[in-house]
Formats: sequence, C-alpha cells, structure tokens
Amino acid sequence: MVRTSRDPLLTLNALRQAIWAVDRNVSLTLTGRLEDYIRTFSYAEPRFTLLLLAVFAGVGLVLVAIGVYSVIAYTVSRQTHEIGIRMALGAGRGDVFAMVLRMVRR
Repeated sequence: MVRTSRDPLLTLNALRQAIWAVDRNVSLTLTGRLEDYIRTFSYAEPRFTLLLLAVFAGVGLVLVAIGVYSVIAYTVSRQTHEIGIRMALGAGRGDVFAMVLRMVRR
C-alpha cells in the first residue's frame, strides 16, 4: 500500500518502475484506489448471504417436491386394486385422479 497526495492511478506507472528497479520479480496486484477496493468487496457478504439463502431455498424446494411425490405414489400404490375396480366399472381418468387427490389430502 502506498499513500499519495495525488490520484493514485496517475502515480502508478512511476511507482511500478521504482519497484521493478529494485526487484524485477515483484508483481503488482490489486492496483487502484483504496476506496474502489473497499467498494468492490463491501458487497461480498450480502451477495454471499443471498447466494447461500438461494441454495438452501432450492434444496428445500427439491425436498418438498420429493416428499409430495412420495406421498402421492404411496397413496396410489395402496389403492391400485380399488383404482382397477373403479375403472372396470366405468370410472374415467378424471374420477380416478379426483379420488387420488382426495386420498392425499386426508
């Protein structure tokens, strides 16, 4: 870090040449003003928090979808004999679907 009285971006080339005159293997990284650096990384925590919240919300949504599917599949597997009899007696797809939804809501 270097403190200047002028704009740091104007003194960057002179500073780079002075450092390389001492040691050519030194690399300069994150060159710029301190205000820009702070502004860039001050939003990192809220952004990370939002990303973490989105990941957990997505995982929760997937778990809920799997749970609903498993309850419906279990209900239908327990009622296959009844569904077969109702369809043999003339019940349509809509009637069977409504029956399955009524059983799931219980």
